[in-house]
Amino acid sequence: MGRLLVSWSGGKDSLLALVCARQAGHHIVGLLTTVSEPLGRVTMHGVRRELVQAQAKALGLPLFEASLPVPDPANPRDRCPLCPVDAPQAGLVPNTTYEEVMRATLKPLAQAGVEGVVFGDIYLEDLRRFRESLLARAGLAGVFPLWGAQPTELLREFSDQGGKALVVCCRQDLASLLATHTDNGFLAKLPPGVDPCGENGEFHTFVFAHASFSKPISFKLGETVTRDGFIWQDVRLA
Repeated sequence: MGRLLVSWSGGKDSLLALVCARQAGHHIVGLLTTVSEPLGRVTMHGVRRELVQAQAKALGLPLFEASLPVPDPANPRDRCPLCPVDAPQAGLVPNTTYEEVMRATLKPLAQAGVEGVVFGDIYLEDLRRFRESLLARAGLAGVFPLWGAQPTELLREFSDQGGKALVVCCRQDLASLLATHTDNGFLAKLPPGVDPCGENGEFHTFVFAHASFSKPISFKLGETVTRDGFIWQDVRLA
């Protein structure tokens, strides 16, 4: 397939998907991320916009943003434990709003010649079907280069590629993982039942170094926030 974007959260699976897609001969023309406004943070991971901008610069790729509104705190349907660090209310927008924003973002990109979007999903069937359905309505294809891979092997492959990532969000019962690196000793720290790549949302990461980067990203740690069973580590550019 020709011109593709990579769905970009700033985490290790996004980076691995980019690398694998390139190895398969795909032409990556940019990164696509979702940002909660006016918070300026990547949804789910809670990473600041300037951090993913720094990653895009290090990769030499343009960054395209889909801006999502802050959820309505009065609407219980908006409730979700995964939210940006300083959100006034824990939550994500409803799927209908997300779909509207994504269609509006993807339409001009498709008209400009983008043919599909690469995702770092590994085995969640429902999520894959949702993504493919959304993309199809925009005339785009979904590409899943990590699909069916063993999470343990993916984590090792990331390290072998010179990848370094910081855990920026995790379940509260996994608090000891927060702000640790996904290095060769990371697997030994995981309790039984926790996916090595955090595929089920157990934890999320921020990549700060990789062979694909022109240079590592310098950062400093900020405050931590605990909410709805999850803990977030704020990170700023150094």
